[in-house]
Amino acid sequence: IKTNKGFTLLELLVVISIIGILVGVGAISYTNMQQKGRDTRRMEDMKAFQNAQEQYYSQNDNVYDDTGCTDGVCVVTGVLSAGIKDPKNADVYIYECDFNTTTGYCCTALLDQPGTGNCGESACDCDTPASGCIFTVNNTDGDYYCTANLQ
Repeated sequence: IKTNKGFTLLELLVVISIIGILVGVGAISYTNMQQKGRDTRRMEDMKAFQNAQEQYYSQNDNVYDDTGCTDGVCVVTGVLSAGIKDPKNADVYIYECDFNTTTGYCCTALLDQPGTGNCGESACDCDTPASGCIFTVNNTDGDYYCTANLQ
């Protein structure tokens, strides 16, 4: 009696296809989790930047620090001296700031996952009453996370 020991080509193709599907789903889930983690870090960093600005404001005769972001590090003089960097790379933070030392500031960070932020566009204008971010918070795009002066 002769017995075949092994798998047929069809069985091998089915197993390889199932493994491929599982790897693909796992890779997509892993990428999404990485993006969510970076976005959470960006939002926390922008909140820390806002808190540092408010501390600077209270310590320096009611003016905001307009140092902002230089050489890839966002700082607030004397308060956030270690600075913040983008969690994805060491390059400049993917954000925009508009500063007016007397009327306030507005900063936005670009998020990896569209629609998860509180601001629809990166444009800020602090020369208008209440910062420009206030006017874009209700924009449904939500690609940016926005912080603005609290005073």
